[in-house]
Amino acid sequence: KKIMVIVYTEPINRRYFAPRVSSAYCLVLAVTAVSIILPFFIAYSASGPNFWSKEKIYYEKPDIKYEYKFIQLLEGTKDNGAAPLSLFFSSMSNINTVFGGIESGSSVLRFPTVRSTEVDNEGDGLFDSLEFSSVMPLAEGEEILSSKLFVFFKLKLSKWSRLSLHTMGYFQYTSPLSGTSLFMDGDLNWKQTWPLPARRGFHTPYNELVDDTMVLPWTDGNHTVQNFLPNLISSFRNQNYTTDLDDRYALWGHSGRVSSLSSLDDRPQTFNLTTTIRYPIAPIVYTPGVSEVLFDAWIKYFMISVITSWLLYQCFCSYVFNNHLLETYEHVDNEPLNKFSRFKQHLN
Repeated sequence: KKIMVIVYTEPINRRYFAPRVSSAYCLVLAVTAVSIILPFFIAYSASGPNFWSKEKIYYEKPDIKYEYKFIQLLEGTKDNGAAPLSLFFSSMSNINTVFGGIESGSSVLRFPTVRSTEVDNEGDGLFDSLEFSSVMPLAEGEEILSSKLFVFFKLKLSKWSRLSLHTMGYFQYTSPLSGTSLFMDGDLNWKQTWPLPARRGFHTPYNELVDDTMVLPWTDGNHTVQNFLPNLISSFRNQNYTTDLDDRYALWGHSGRVSSLSSLDDRPQTFNLTTTIRYPIAPIVYTPGVSEVLFDAWIKYFMISVITSWLLYQCFCSYVFNNHLLETYEHVDNEPLNKFSRFKQHLN
């Protein structure tokens, strides 16, 4: 007895024929319509409002540059706690002129020693952080209880959405104990309340946060930095695209009263502010274009249509025609066609 093995296989293809005006032809039309329409409703119900992509997210490291503009405000007491103290300085001369204090009776304008360095750790041409330090001289009997700092930047996005704007970072620290130093380390995080447009020219939605036209028209006699700064924060927060100094770590250096220290040390007393502001990678929300919306919708539709088409054609139609539930003419490929008997009529 010879042992037989499979040396070649060939599938048999069965063809079913029916007139255009027949139940079998109507069934195929109905199945085709269902296979086209049903995946859309399944994909839409599964994705909900996200079937048509209204917004998407990508990640980009913003190109942030320090504009060498800042506003520093130190608050505390003087005369050993007998009177309030407010020390103010800005790198913008027009701000110092208006809010310097001698003519307007507001904060005392005092000049610190300032150092700033922008650091590019990765060598990719984009700065990773800003190291900022300020040494403010103090007179005898002056105590610092609060420190505020506004730092201004130029931010640019160019990877997908293109945006250029002026922004700032702000932080404050208040302590019930007088201090002589403050160390702060934080991230300048990107914030937005509305998606950005994608793949267009550079969008510059806002002017500079502080300029001559914004400051100098104040002629109502209320020229105090305490009233100016809330308006600055309010106008900045009204923008759709901003930055926020988050994830802050602060250390307050307490050394008691300046007057008591002066009696022990003849060196001039100062308040030292040391700040590191980091620029992390930002999630950018943008509005996709028409082609991107259609492509995403097509991928969702196509994945479901493959499954539904296989179920309708390979399972349902195969069952109907293989079991001869409808009237058709059957022909098996690879069989001779010279005999009409090879076309068989099956009646339900």
